[in-house]
Amino acid sequence: MYTFFVSVFLCFISCYSLSAQWVKCRNFQDPSSALKDLTAINGNIYAATGSGVYISNNNGNTWTESGLKYNPVISIAANEQYVYVGHRDGGLSVSNNNGITWEKSNLPDSLDFETIAANGKDIFAATSTRLFHSTNNGINWIETNLRSGVIRCIAINEQNIYVGSSNGFFASTNNGIDWSKYNNGLPNHSIKSIAVLDSNIFCAAIWSVFITNKTTLDWKVIHSFDDEIKTFVVHANKIFAGTDYRGVFYSKDNGTTWIDLGLSGRNVRLLVVNDNTLFAGVSEDDLWKLDLNSLTSVEEQTNAHNNFDLMLSPNPNNGMLHCTLNSYQDNAPSSLEIYSMQGEKVLQQIIEQPSMTLDISHIPTGIYYVIAHSGNQSTRQVLSLVK
Repeated sequence: MYTFFVSVFLCFISCYSLSAQWVKCRNFQDPSSALKDLTAINGNIYAATGSGVYISNNNGNTWTESGLKYNPVISIAANEQYVYVGHRDGGLSVSNNNGITWEKSNLPDSLDFETIAANGKDIFAATSTRLFHSTNNGINWIETNLRSGVIRCIAINEQNIYVGSSNGFFASTNNGIDWSKYNNGLPNHSIKSIAVLDSNIFCAAIWSVFITNKTTLDWKVIHSFDDEIKTFVVHANKIFAGTDYRGVFYSKDNGTTWIDLGLSGRNVRLLVVNDNTLFAGVSEDDLWKLDLNSLTSVEEQTNAHNNFDLMLSPNPNNGMLHCTLNSYQDNAPSSLEIYSMQGEKVLQQIIEQPSMTLDISHIPTGIYYVIAHSGNQSTRQVLSLVK
């Protein structure tokens, strides 16, 4: 069993920690206007809050209130013609004039629609356990036969609909008519976010990023963060990930390597791209933006640091672990941490030299993440401990 896990996790590659210039563009510290959801289309950004919907048509520089002022909403989505919101007190409303006026849909007002996704005239709206589908811009709705557990997220790619839930990953290849569960290689974790990039599907499950081809739907882990992943967004052949505490990362090689874009220490729950600008909703308080044209300089910095590496031996290990760091910075604060698969930190050690031996015989048999930090560099490996 441990050999299997080691082979699965060997595709894990390091993250690189770099700086990027984020700008705060909205503050939602008033609890009545806490940020709940974000979407963007046609140059407009829509922020769903506890006091209604706010709209920006100048890339987040200024915001105006929509016709739903003081009407708390919990979810939002848009297509080329309409904007859809789920109300905190139940029901779903639609606007065909950029949020000036709204009309209630014929979905039951007794239901809380926590997740909405739009793809042309096809709209999907989910409560915690029920999924509804409209093929005519939200005029008429039918309930799908999806039985998935608690629904966390929805992604649409052509006629393929993907749902992440507390019970794994579900897919429909005929626009929501029939559903199947595809968990081959994917643990039954709660799926937090789904993204589609070219022929690949990405899932965020706890700390790990899983990938599959749209044809095979056989999953494998490609990366593990030392933090919970909250959300994905895809833009210009890149995938961006927001995390619970470590901020924002992105990958331009289908998730093999990830670059730290900053906002460290913040809970990034929401990501959306508008006009080549990345917007990040932090917890329920702040909204930040980053000019994606600046990624060229960030990538140049990455190339200067990509020799930082951690070697572990023996691996699998029986209690005495030899650690060697390449490109160790002796004038920078350095540390090594070991985490369990459940995210529990089981060891932390200050690094004072590039090579050292650790007695880890007190740690139970299992699979662990070993993470090394030196200055602004970070790298990690997977360790199998067998005693």
